[in-house]
Amino acid sequence: MSVAGWSGENAILAALLRTPRASGLRRKRGPQQLPALTDSRNEKRRCLTVLPSLFSVSSPVVDSSVSVATSSEGESSDEEASLSTPRPSQSKKKTRLCKEPGCTSLAVSRRSCVRHGGGSRCTFEGCTNGAKLRNRCFQHGGSTVCLAAGCNSKAKRYGYCWSHGGGRICSTEGCVKVAAQGGSCWAHGGGNRCRLEGCSKRSYQKYGYHCKAHAAYNI
Repeated sequence: MSVAGWSGENAILAALLRTPRASGLRRKRGPQQLPALTDSRNEKRRCLTVLPSLFSVSSPVVDSSVSVATSSEGESSDEEASLSTPRPSQSKKKTRLCKEPGCTSLAVSRRSCVRHGGGSRCTFEGCTNGAKLRNRCFQHGGSTVCLAAGCNSKAKRYGYCWSHGGGRICSTEGCVKVAAQGGSCWAHGGGNRCRLEGCSKRSYQKYGYHCKAHAAYNI
């Protein structure tokens, strides 16, 4: 480039640019150094972008939607398991009949009713009758006296004997007699009958629930 035609300030500027110092400055500040600066800046930016990614990998973020879904699935599975598991049914108390053949009374203890050896026994020595009151049978003081004045009979119900209204009336229509076992009086089939087959006479506990005619069968 020819600078001969330049004058004034332009000529001075051109002379300065042609000096070795100015050329060195130009080389230092020239466009050749700009890529190096841009490269270093790009490296810094790259490092800044890489570091957060490293931290994100080391500590993963738990997705709340996934956790909620998992917990809901766990709860639903627990509910299904509880519904599918059979619950133990409440055991109902079974009522058993007396083990004595032909007896329809309920068993009290030892699989027998009171008449056939179940329940508590009289505490009187040698007595095997069922206890009624104060651990004694009727014959040995296990009863109370009728509340009616002058009556020494044993009270049956409401504190009175049968003659004074201490028992139930026979269920047969028109009958005013006191009902025995079964809801009927003796004449209408109530009460205990002889254990001997074919005999329908009244039985007695002291004869082993045989009638007087068959008392010898009591063993």
